[in-house]
Amino acid sequence: MKDGPKMLVGHIDMHMFNFFVDSLGWPLMQYKFSPTNLMWSPIHGPLIRLWKANLNNSLKLPIGVPSLVLYCPIWGNDASRLVEREKFISFGLSKYMDF
Repeated sequence: MKDGPKMLVGHIDMHMFNFFVDSLGWPLMQYKFSPTNLMWSPIHGPLIRLWKANLNNSLKLPIGVPSLVLYCPIWGNDASRLVEREKFISFGLSKYMDF
């Protein structure tokens, strides 16, 4: 099993991630390595913060216009790429994508 900063690389089962926001507005994440685990990790220590902190340790909010992300299909064939592209458009994410 991996540990340290590379621990979650390749861990792609979406139902084993838990995302939420705490009372201070920090987006946080927990994870499981197995659906049979009752406890979410990390059990000991702080939860995983998804954004950076300012110098005063407060939430550093993003500013400005986000840059475009190159479109890279997740699945291999042309039919699934078309479906995936249509989903991005229906979610209103096409303005952030460079097809």
